[in-house]
Amino acid sequence: SAAHVTRLPIVSNRVIVAAMEPRSSLASYDGETGRYTLRHACQGAWGSRNQVAHMLGVEPEKVRILTGNVGGSFGMKAHPMSEDLCVLHAAREIGRPVKWTDLRSESFVSDTHGRDHEMTIELALDAEARFTAIRLTGYGNVGAYMCQGAVFPPAINQMKNTSSVYATPLLEVNTKCVLTT
Repeated sequence: SAAHVTRLPIVSNRVIVAAMEPRSSLASYDGETGRYTLRHACQGAWGSRNQVAHMLGVEPEKVRILTGNVGGSFGMKAHPMSEDLCVLHAAREIGRPVKWTDLRSESFVSDTHGRDHEMTIELALDAEARFTAIRLTGYGNVGAYMCQGAVFPPAINQMKNTSSVYATPLLEVNTKCVLTT
């Protein structure tokens, strides 16, 4: 029943976060207490602690997350990544602290924001050019190695950003997240 409908395909090419501080982790394990310590550039220490504890199969009290002043990363450093778990596991297995620092070239292919999206947006307008409906459909690349933050840009952010600017009575967002290499 719209007076006018317009349709626009949108291709968002792969982009790179290129944070000033690369991701880095220093892990240790105390065999006597069974306590893990992870020092890393993280924007969410409490959330990371609970997630790391869950992934390690231990109580949150057995995990200590230390973080310093962390600059902006648009959420890239808001959650633990697989490398954080690897250094924790290695520290427990060898009984010594283990450090890992992401190389810039590794960051370009592993960090969660370097993903491309292919979307089609349809906008329905009434006779006075007021929005009556928006439909967004498409695909979001989440990379080859799934992590918590990978689905936010193509799924949750698409819905949040599409619905937050204009008063729109009807909104449909249909995004398929695709594992790629």
